[in-house]
Amino acid sequence: MRNPLATFVFVFVGLVSSCSSTSTDPPRDGDASVTAPAPPSGPPSWVGLSGERRGALPKQVPAITAMFTTSDACAACHTAGEGTPVMRDDKGRDVSPLTTWRPSMMAMAARDPFYLAVVDEERSSRPGAEALIDGACIRCHAPAAAVERGAGGGTITLPDLFAGTDKELHAGREGVTCTLCHQLTRDARGPDTTFGGAFTVGEAREIYGPHREPVVNPMRTFVSYTPMYSDHMASSELCASCHTVFTRAYDAQGKVTGPKLPEQVTFLEWRNSIYSAPGDKGASCQACHIPTGDQDGAPITTILAKVPATGLTARKPLGRHSFLGGNVTMLRAFADDGGWSGSFAEPRAFQEQAEATRKNLEGAASLSVSARRTEQRVEIDVRVENKTGHKFPTGYPSRRAFLHLKVSGAPGVVFESGRSDSFGRIVDRGGRVLDAAGKLAPHRDAISQETDTQIYEAVLGNEQGKVVSRPLEATRYLKDNRLLPLGYSSTHPDAALTTSYGPERDADFGSSDVVHYVVTTSTKGPLTVEVELLFQSLRPAELDTLAERPTQTARKLFDLVANKLEPAVVARASRLVP
Repeated sequence: MRNPLATFVFVFVGLVSSCSSTSTDPPRDGDASVTAPAPPSGPPSWVGLSGERRGALPKQVPAITAMFTTSDACAACHTAGEGTPVMRDDKGRDVSPLTTWRPSMMAMAARDPFYLAVVDEERSSRPGAEALIDGACIRCHAPAAAVERGAGGGTITLPDLFAGTDKELHAGREGVTCTLCHQLTRDARGPDTTFGGAFTVGEAREIYGPHREPVVNPMRTFVSYTPMYSDHMASSELCASCHTVFTRAYDAQGKVTGPKLPEQVTFLEWRNSIYSAPGDKGASCQACHIPTGDQDGAPITTILAKVPATGLTARKPLGRHSFLGGNVTMLRAFADDGGWSGSFAEPRAFQEQAEATRKNLEGAASLSVSARRTEQRVEIDVRVENKTGHKFPTGYPSRRAFLHLKVSGAPGVVFESGRSDSFGRIVDRGGRVLDAAGKLAPHRDAISQETDTQIYEAVLGNEQGKVVSRPLEATRYLKDNRLLPLGYSSTHPDAALTTSYGPERDADFGSSDVVHYVVTTSTKGPLTVEVELLFQSLRPAELDTLAERPTQTARKLFDLVANKLEPAVVARASRLVP
């Protein structure tokens, strides 16, 4: 599948220069810049970095603002608790909204140390653009605070999130919280008008849900909200606002210096997939991330609140508000942060969420391998297929997936590509680092050297063709070979914003990809080919870049993730070659 890069002109204004024969070209197969000797092994620059750390975030406490109520008020009715039969599946497992939401990355959106470190660095590098940066980022990560303060003409800053104790900030630090999400209204102009956090919160204290004829008195009595039915709560359009983000490059004073860039467009990727089909043929974002089945796939039917009230009967569906994605690293960090994040959730809940997230990744893509052998070499084809309704991986461009292939025989390993070390870096068998910060690994259709690895990722760059990590420095993509959504169409209206960059010469690249390995070996006897598809939500190189001018927040981030960057296994396959 090939994609029309000509339609990318408004995004990639530097495309002509980047496709020329100048030294700013993204490296291609065989370039000397790719095959040059790797630096020697050693701990990353950020490990054990000296300096002051960001102090603990304020602990979550109950708060009530004019528009929002923190989740403790919802928990009184919408947690199962000990000894209650409601909001449990057929095996007695707690599926209540509050219990499943609290250890999720949605609940931790405003307490995520990587997010906080990235924004802190953007602010420190652009002291004249702090208000712009805060306004762009906080709206989706601490939306209740941004909306509440904004209604009164005020703003929320990053230092507010770090230390502020106003009731609006306590509500904001709950991330994408109950009374924010369930008060979002449907925009009659369509989801495209809401992108970048331009969502609208209702002003009538109405809590929307997917159930018709809700019993209203308990909620009105206890929290002064009125439950209302609305089918938009089960629509992907609800997610569009904060999962379609465009950025632009700015200088230190906040002046625009670059074009509009699709920094993360997960909703548009979904819209250009088979899952956006109407009716039973499609699947919304909620169908996967707020599943209405239990862990075994059985439909959940239960009373939705534990408060005794006339008229409460068992309902379906009940969505498990687990919001499973792929961020195993950060969930493990929260489980072991010693209370730094200030979250309500217990370490055990984060550990369980991390394990559920790891299992969730196993359904994201499939892997198969075939092999042919001649006297002096083995030809191996590895096929990867995206099973999701968005790119794999999707979201913020710190994420990557890569292939780890190993060929072994009687003497031991004869070839290995995509090996990783204890810090999550890609290394060769001698331990030399192959994915140092600032280095661009090209898309690979064929691999014959152990120093080459197929990495599926989005890499931002500037007008000079240099890899950049800060979104507000980026003017274009130097590479985006993330697997396209299942059912992607090059003629779809969103194709220009959801296409790839880098695999144009790879005829079998699309929502799936075949990587052709050629292993030269004189080893006698059978060989075993083992391949893994691995995923990381945080590229180690992102930490290397943050360590160049480390903030207090970055130093704390380094401590929290130091031993948690091991890639998660998405899929495995093997083949015996006679």
